Amino acid sequence: MIDAKEFAVRISGVEGTVKIAGIILDEHGGDRESATRALIHFLREDNGEFRRRVGNTLLEQFRDFAPKILIGALNAGTPEEESRRAFAKELLVSFGQQAVRYLVPCLGDRELRESASEVLIKIGKPSVNTLLPVLDNDDPERVSMVKKTLVGIGKPAVKPAIKAMFSPKHGIAETAQEILIAIGRDALPELRSEREKIAGRRKTMKRARGGDLELMEDLLDNTAGKVERQRLEELAQESGKPLARRKVHKQQLRLIDQAIRAIEEKEGVSLNPPQTMTHAKLDKGKN
Repeated sequence: MIDAKEFAVRISGVEGTVKIAGIILDEHGGDRESATRALIHFLREDNGEFRRRVGNTLLEQFRDFAPKILIGALNAGTPEEESRRAFAKELLVSFGQQAVRYLVPCLGDRELRESASEVLIKIGKPSVNTLLPVLDNDDPERVSMVKKTLVGIGKPAVKPAIKAMFSPKHGIAETAQEILIAIGRDALPELRSEREKIAGRRKTMKRARGGDLELMEDLLDNTAGKVERQRLEELAQESGKPLARRKVHKQQLRLIDQAIRAIEEKEGVSLNPPQTMTHAKLDKGKN
């Protein structure tokens, strides 16, 4: 097969990536995967202009195989191959979403995870929704790398992380909250906005039910007697979904308030913190 030096000669003066792709495909009998591997191998060359043209050809003509195969170039371990690894990272960032599905599994690979995390952070927002489900994983090292990567992405990860914080899966919810706290100041505006939305929904439901939902919610939280609780739970079931939704809202507000307080303590800021939603007092309900 053609080597890098001969290929460089063949494409000198050739305009456009379509023609360059045609030359390498001819050399490999039309096999796109084989041609892609050859081009990625050529990235070892120190000739910057040649490497740029090969990279553009991969980006424009071999998007089907290049992201997956480029992952191997991240493991270029010798000092001589460091420039190749850096160029491979740049290419993977340019592939964006197409590269994400191959990069995320690498966060569990000790040889590749740091490089993969670096690329995912640079890709940014398109990485987030693929990363978050991996928080529900039995491998603590993989989860730690996902967390580190999402924190590195920062602001674009905030809204999805808030949603993940409300997950019924405890591992995802807890780690998502830790991510928001680690992101810090950039997470505060979205946390406050989400808090206002949820608090508003609770108030709307309270007005619609004449306040009985809040009283029943408070009684359930503060009644210790078994018989009394049983009767209250029966009444709660009669209230149907509105009470269940309010209890979910209360839990969401608790998680948001915890995150906001932790960020303010960590950052040493206090941006007019909203009052925490508290239970109605029993004597208030009796009046």
